[in-house]
Amino acid sequence: MKENNQQIHALHSHIGKLFYAITAADGIIRPEEYNTFKNIIKKEVFGENINHELILDSYNKLYLDDANAEASFDSFITFIEKNKPLFTEELKSLILKVSGILARSVNNVNKSELVLIAKLSLAFKN
Repeated sequence: MKENNQQIHALHSHIGKLFYAITAADGIIRPEEYNTFKNIIKKEVFGENINHELILDSYNKLYLDDANAEASFDSFITFIEKNKPLFTEELKSLILKVSGILARSVNNVNKSELVLIAKLSLAFKN
């Protein structure tokens, strides 16, 4: 399936929503979590085909709006369901890896983050 620019823009925006949801799962985004997020995105772990600025912009907008983590996560899951061809095995693996890094950025993974990562993993398998 050939992706169009609008789909790619939406993909990047929704990745930002997911990462926001992971870091905000416990109701608090600690500076360590935000810094880990920014550093991961800036290191371009996603490669050249991903628009890092769109991911950052999406995350920052949610952060500034004090958005609901669960609603952000649900939006990402709905996006997966409607756009499965956009999610290659490589991209799914990378998203899960980064989600785990974000969840572990403060001490260890808490229950709220663990539940989201488990749901994400299941959504990628369906």
